[in-house]
Amino acid sequence: MTVIIYQVKNDRIRTRLRKILLSFGNPVQNNVFECRLSASQLKELLRNIEIIKPQFAETDSVRLYNVCKNCVSKTVIIGNKPILSDPIYYIV
Repeated sequence: MTVIIYQVKNDRIRTRLRKILLSFGNPVQNNVFECRLSASQLKELLRNIEIIKPQFAETDSVRLYNVCKNCVSKTVIIGNKPILSDPIYYIV
């Protein structure tokens, strides 16, 4: 699992980034996404972020945290939104 956290000041750029992230994962809180990414999906995501990065303000940032399977099982969630799970089946 990859947890993506971002802070982007400009509404237009933040909306572009959010649209990119929505095609790779699920929002779990404001400015926080959980994604299950293959190596090629991760490369594509990073490529898409790099395209809009020149428009970032000096204080804007995107952080990606890789969380191992063992660590995901130890995640504590307080609230109603469950952690992103692996799909039951894959369409090939």
